[in-house]
Amino acid sequence: MSDSVSGLQFEKLLTDPLLWIKHQEQLSTAVALLSFIITCLAYQIVTNSRKNFPPGPWGLPIVGYMPFMKKNVYLQLNELSKKYGEVFGLRLGSQPVLVLNSADVIRETMSRSEFQGRCPTSIFKAVERESPFFASENHIWIEHRKFVIQSMKDLGLGKSKLEEEVQEEIDTFMEYLRRHSDKPIDLEMPLTKSVSNNICLMVSNERYDYDDPEREKLFNNMHTLAKVLSQTASQGFFPWLRKVPFINWYMNIEAGKRSARATKELFS
Repeated sequence: MSDSVSGLQFEKLLTDPLLWIKHQEQLSTAVALLSFIITCLAYQIVTNSRKNFPPGPWGLPIVGYMPFMKKNVYLQLNELSKKYGEVFGLRLGSQPVLVLNSADVIRETMSRSEFQGRCPTSIFKAVERESPFFASENHIWIEHRKFVIQSMKDLGLGKSKLEEEVQEEIDTFMEYLRRHSDKPIDLEMPLTKSVSNNICLMVSNERYDYDDPEREKLFNNMHTLAKVLSQTASQGFFPWLRKVPFINWYMNIEAGKRSARATKELFS
């Protein structure tokens, strides 16, 4: 009986082209779905078998765990740590990411020389030629960090003189707020300028008025640079995007390079 039914179905497929096409579409969908599942399993086996890489949640090929990330990432990572421990790994895009989820683990990790460098992501490679500040190579980054820390100590970091200058800048900032207390005010601009004045005092022994043209130029350069870096954040997880035609033009990488050069010239 079953053989006769199968024969009738096969004969119907041969005589009805639309039914045959529909059958082929269903078969293609099933094959594609099965291929996707096998690819995901193979991807997980390969990525999770990496030597010394800690366990973590599964992801998808190419995009990794990124599609499952929620708005409050820190809360989600905290929940994942309850399942996988204080140290776990996952992939965001094509990049492996190590998550440290306790103060003790973070302190212990960052005190080791292996973690003193900066992650060599393509975000910083796009502008690192314009300024050593963005260098991704460990030895360059470490040397510049040591130089900056020592220079800041020589310029008064941790000394009472610097505390007095910081206090003076705080008084100036409070006076600025009092002058504008009659209307709502966005604190981002004045607060950024106040903090940068403390840095300028250490670097060049001078401060700038909040409306100084040179200050505005510096602030605009830094704002442009920060905007470009945020736009290129996706390249940190998908480095192959750098090879996409016109991607640098679309993300305005040249504007970031110009801002880095202009900022360097202001301090030279």
